[in-house]
Amino acid sequence: MEECYSLPSCARHKPCFFPFERDGQPWRKAGIGRRRHWTALHPTATYVRWCRACANLAAAGVSAGDAVLLVSPNGIEFPIAQLAIQLLPATCVAASPFLSPDELVHVMRVGMARWAVVDESVLGVIEKVTTMLPNTLREIWVIGSSSKSHPSFYSLMKTERWAAWPPQVENSSFNPAREVALMQFSSGTTGLTKGVMLSHRNLLTLYMQVKCFVEDVDNKKKASGEPDSEADILSRVLLFIPLHHNYATVTFNFVVTVGGCCVMMKTFSPHSFFNALQKYKITYAPIVPHIANFLLHTPLLKEYDITSLKSLISASAPLPPSTKQALTTRMGCAMRQGYGLTETCAGVATTIPHVYSKMGSVGRVMPYLEVKIVAPESSKGLPPGRRGRCG
Repeated sequence: MEECYSLPSCARHKPCFFPFERDGQPWRKAGIGRRRHWTALHPTATYVRWCRACANLAAAGVSAGDAVLLVSPNGIEFPIAQLAIQLLPATCVAASPFLSPDELVHVMRVGMARWAVVDESVLGVIEKVTTMLPNTLREIWVIGSSSKSHPSFYSLMKTERWAAWPPQVENSSFNPAREVALMQFSSGTTGLTKGVMLSHRNLLTLYMQVKCFVEDVDNKKKASGEPDSEADILSRVLLFIPLHHNYATVTFNFVVTVGGCCVMMKTFSPHSFFNALQKYKITYAPIVPHIANFLLHTPLLKEYDITSLKSLISASAPLPPSTKQALTTRMGCAMRQGYGLTETCAGVATTIPHVYSKMGSVGRVMPYLEVKIVAPESSKGLPPGRRGRCG
């Protein structure tokens, strides 16, 4: 059975449940799963772990402006590590756990990483990288079983070290508009992956964008009599999109903003996907077009109860209108479509059924963004009502 983790939002004001299961057994690696199948934790406990991890990173020598490599499949440790790094404030260099040693060397050089938090599944690859770039990483914290040669990331979440807290609060030179909080890598269209530098202001703008968008959509839904608010739709979100990808970053921000619960899958597999939909009563799931095509034809759909699902959203590549319409009918839920870029730090546009919806469109432009429509042949700006392309 694939691993699924459920991470509640800090926006909640009541205890939330974390399922920790691995191969049908309670998952105890993090030292959090103390009860048989479920562990009830207040979201404040999650926030404390972020703060502890941040304080211990500072005590270990990680300073504001340092770059910390984060390489891990989806799991609750990823957002805790990312937010702890950014809280320092250091730069989180997020990379895919499926990169080759040569590709990780490129990422480390571009990101100028001097520290690393890595999952045990990629430790061997990281150690090979350190032989290719000797004396680069000062320390490696390992997510998973304790390594004899490297400290455990879980120790950062457990140890009280508040003498190092809060770090660099009096640093008057800190500029949120210029300091890089997150570096994600975009494949682009040519050559090696490109590092996209997202500032603290970029990420704050993403939060404000989501907040304004949710409020606007909810107001329009009330006016039209739609029963489900965005909080209802995003109450339980299944996320198999890799957390190092901006698509997952945007989704996670939506979940946190409305106080939802995020159920994470390490990787996509058909049975695990449907099992998670049924077991955790998922209400919302981000997908990509090739998964949409799979859902359109799989016979597994008849074997599971997915009536809790209120909406899907497809992004990362165009989804044909015929596929969108057929999937809406087959899945029995609403279907959204989005368009975004790593470079914009967020979604650029999205559709919302009965609010912003037009077949063949990716929807209206999100708040805090401007889109320029230009002539395809000249890149000259066009007036309203003219057909062109995004410039």
